[in-house]
Amino acid sequence: MRTLCLRTILIALVLTLGMRQDVPANEVTVVSRRIVPDGKGLLLDLRLKDLFSPRTRNAIQAGLTTGLVVELRLSAGRRRVFEKEVGFEVHHDIWEGQYLVLKRASPPDTLRTISFDAVERFCTQLHAVELASIQDLRPGERLNLKFRVLANTVTPEQARRTRKWLEPSGEGDADDSRGDIRVDLGDIIDFFFNISKSQERSGWVDLGTFIPRFAGPFILEEVR
Repeated sequence: MRTLCLRTILIALVLTLGMRQDVPANEVTVVSRRIVPDGKGLLLDLRLKDLFSPRTRNAIQAGLTTGLVVELRLSAGRRRVFEKEVGFEVHHDIWEGQYLVLKRASPPDTLRTISFDAVERFCTQLHAVELASIQDLRPGERLNLKFRVLANTVTPEQARRTRKWLEPSGEGDADDSRGDIRVDLGDIIDFFFNISKSQERSGWVDLGTFIPRFAGPFILEEVR
């Protein structure tokens, strides 16, 4: 049983190594976005497309825990008015065919599903994300909102857990006597985590420029 588990992990590592060619960050597309003043501040509804690059998809399908972070930045010239991260942690049980997605935001949320399409919808549709309070805004100031995406296909915690689990005992080698193969698992794991580019970061994507108006009801005027 242990040999089977070790072989499975090694196959996942090989698959990921095969994907590690320097692929440019995925071009994330904005399907729709809406910024709404709610009397207390600004709320964002955002729907994205192509959030998962081919490399990230393959890593998830291979069973690697993958972290996705949508970084939001609202600025006025050089002044950073507000920054926020909406994070997702995607787990895939390749034996059961189940996905577990944890949303790291306020409020947090959880998805359990057997459908990768459902995983994509869950991660690409952001609703009522709090951007900034009225106290952070200045009348007539031009505000620019943008975002970028970070994908981390091997989290530091996962790297530590995997190294510990596969830490050699005794002489430190896994021996497949039937195939006459002797493998130093520690060296393989170090090789994998050291040379594999585990992070992808997209460039900043502009979501528009706006001017808050406080004469009468609070409104947000979009500058085209």
